[in-house]
Amino acid sequence: AIFLSPEKLAILICDNDNVDEDGALATVSGTPKFMAPEIVRAEAGPSADCDLHSLAVLLFYLIFYCHPLEGRAAAQRAVFSSDDEIAVFGSAPLFIFDEADDRNGPMPGHHDAQAKLWAALPPTLRALFSRAFGPGLKSPRARVIETEWIDGLQTLRDGCVTCPVCSFETPYFGSVSRVCGWCAAPLQTELTMTIGRRAMLLSPGARVHAAVLGLAKSGALDGVIGRVELVNGARVLRNSSDLVWSVAGAATTTTIAPGEMAALQPGDAIRFTNACLGRIAPLSP
Repeated sequence: AIFLSPEKLAILICDNDNVDEDGALATVSGTPKFMAPEIVRAEAGPSADCDLHSLAVLLFYLIFYCHPLEGRAAAQRAVFSSDDEIAVFGSAPLFIFDEADDRNGPMPGHHDAQAKLWAALPPTLRALFSRAFGPGLKSPRARVIETEWIDGLQTLRDGCVTCPVCSFETPYFGSVSRVCGWCAAPLQTELTMTIGRRAMLLSPGARVHAAVLGLAKSGALDGVIGRVELVNGARVLRNSSDLVWSVAGAATTTTIAPGEMAALQPGDAIRFTNACLGRIAPLSP
């Protein structure tokens, strides 16, 4: 079992009686919904490769509130027997959003929220899930590794904007229409900050994370080091770190001491450290 605390950014693992060496003979195989297909079919024992499948299922659950293999075919079963469980999770698994086979696709009236969430995801994250529950169902070596998930989830976290009408969080990057993924209300033009090859939205309430700046292992700089706030109608960036930042504008350069804030303007460049520079720009249509 796993417990997550969004407030504390903490993870607690418990009831881990089947933790063992990779490939060792296990007395407990796991929970069928989270077991890799080859384990459900009794063709293999728990291993690090199988854990990658379990991780993908957990991440899908966290975003979609449903199992990636329980689509229309599973929802239409009046009774979910042990044979059905083996078929859905082991002998004939099929991703709910499989682009080549829609037999187990989202069921209207049952998976409406999941379908909208899927359409709103950044293409990079959709590609990871499609690989995990496409080729990854058949070949353990095709599964998505942890570092790939970290990169994809950071893109999702840093690219969401809250709809002013329904409060749905729409991943803005990758969206062509710039409308809410739930109610289709127009979303306001956003500012972005590009750091190296990574970009993040500077919407009110957005947080700048140490990991995005490459500072995640710098002790006190772990976690959130900056927050975007709305002050008198203007967007400002508050320095939550213990470093002094500098902001180079069109004509002047100012500093942002810890606890202070500065207005965000397109064209500004924020120097967080000697090696880390963020450039502010409007999001391209």
